[in-house]
Amino acid sequence: MIVIFILSGFTFAQITDIVGGINKLNALSMSSAYTIWDSTPSDKVDEIMANEEDYLDRMKSMFYQAQKSDAYFVWGYQAGFTDVSDILVEEKIANEKFFSVNNFKMSEGRSFDKDDFKSSPDDVIPIIVGYNLKDIYKLNNTYDFEIGGDSVPCKGKIIGVLEYNSSYPDLSTLGHEYSLNNSYIVPLSDSFIQNNASVPDLDMGLNSMFLFSNDEAKTASLQKYFDEQDVFSYTLVPVETAVESYIDMLRPQLLYQLFISVIILTFSIIGMISSLSLIVSKNMHDYGIHILLGAREIQIYLRIVFQVFIIILAAFIPVVFLFGISIDCILVLLLGILIGAITLVYPLYKLKKCNIIDILRKYE
Repeated sequence: MIVIFILSGFTFAQITDIVGGINKLNALSMSSAYTIWDSTPSDKVDEIMANEEDYLDRMKSMFYQAQKSDAYFVWGYQAGFTDVSDILVEEKIANEKFFSVNNFKMSEGRSFDKDDFKSSPDDVIPIIVGYNLKDIYKLNNTYDFEIGGDSVPCKGKIIGVLEYNSSYPDLSTLGHEYSLNNSYIVPLSDSFIQNNASVPDLDMGLNSMFLFSNDEAKTASLQKYFDEQDVFSYTLVPVETAVESYIDMLRPQLLYQLFISVIILTFSIIGMISSLSLIVSKNMHDYGIHILLGAREIQIYLRIVFQVFIIILAAFIPVVFLFGISIDCILVLLLGILIGAITLVYPLYKLKKCNIIDILRKYE
């Protein structure tokens, strides 16, 4: 029963993740947002990477132009495991617009303010951490961090902790969201772009971009500027178009994931009903004896209900530890209650309609 509940939990998590990711992307598409398609040939990428210094100033200029055009950026790297836990920590670099669009809530401390985005790696940088890191990086304490692809060392002071399961959508993993539970977030500043950012940093940042604009002329002007720099082949595409294109491209994968999820859920339901029915059937003889000894039907009904739902609740406890109090956890509980109710129909019907002597003989 526990294994079945956990499988159901993972199935619901996958389904809600896909639905949530697509809904957030659709919300972006309704706000006249654009994203970037990168169609740079591989030989051009090799040339840029081999001659970074020749292209760095142009990349910085492209990045500044995009940032002035009301765009949000977020990108990052795996920072490795901490010394005190087995959590794989991720670094994220994000600008102010990223926070205002996603409207993240803090479980502790505060979010970034405008001054935080003026900090420099030479200063003590304000840093926000994901929920799972709150016991590793304590609020208001200062720690050593590394930022950017070149791992620039800096000091960071923890100013806030995100709420559990804070996340954001990303087109490259359509239907899923990037969780920030294991991330620390560095505010993107002009100082970092000017003095510390590499071409890969800026490329990752631009590829993560969501540009918000109702002015087609300004969007066309930015596209023209990108083209004139002769670096990466970036094309500004409406998020709505990008979502439709990615869904078309990934539809077989999404349908496959949904098919597997439905199969797992179906077998989970059948398994739970079979397990509970077997447990109830084993006790039918005892129920018949209790009725012969004077127990009322309502007492037997309550006993069966109690036994079934104690089993369901006991199997539900590991799900809470795995998924926390989340929508996936609640869906598993509702599924368990529904299956428990379905399982109760047959034995309650038998007790009500069948002769007690027949029940004692059949389940002897």
